[in-house]
Amino acid sequence: MSEKTGSWYTRYMTQEYFPLLTTHQDYPEALISSIDQATDRILLETMVLDDSGEMANILDAVARARQRGVSVLIIYDKYTDIGEAIDKTPQQSDRFQARLGQLATDGTDIRRVGKSRLNPFAGRHHAKAVVVDNTSYIGGGVNLTGGSFNTNDYMLQFNNQKISNCLYNKLPGKAEARDRDEVLYSDDTTEILLDAGRPGES
Repeated sequence: MSEKTGSWYTRYMTQEYFPLLTTHQDYPEALISSIDQATDRILLETMVLDDSGEMANILDAVARARQRGVSVLIIYDKYTDIGEAIDKTPQQSDRFQARLGQLATDGTDIRRVGKSRLNPFAGRHHAKAVVVDNTSYIGGGVNLTGGSFNTNDYMLQFNNQKISNCLYNKLPGKAEARDRDEVLYSDDTTEILLDAGRPGES
């Protein structure tokens, strides 16, 4: 069986081994639960980020994790700025920036990536992934925004230390530049490919 969506291509043997989480309930609830139980590390990587809807609760959980001493890295694309300008009021945008500022003050590593071009839709960072300790969520197309949790989409959950270690160690370095497809992880049952997103090939 195989799935290709967004920036990921995963091949796997059995669906029950890698649970599929839907956006409406399973995924945000799983994120909040796992973040609240985190003891070591959290990576949130997305194209678009905000603090609306369920994302407010997820970022609250992130703040609690930092208070416990958990290492937190958030990576998001500059395209977020366009969404903020179009969809949010100035007050909502100010609140979001204040929340990010407080997270940074509390020790969260926040990285804003993506190329600046005349065409605002080019050079975007499309990878979407969450790693919490030894659990990772990839494979689907869910951005970390409240609105994304209301779409018909999903993410795959991998309860695998080796996969989580690989993604946590490799993904941040791929956030700024990705010019070719690259296999990030491979074993006897699973191959995880980070798609470069080339036109006609993605």
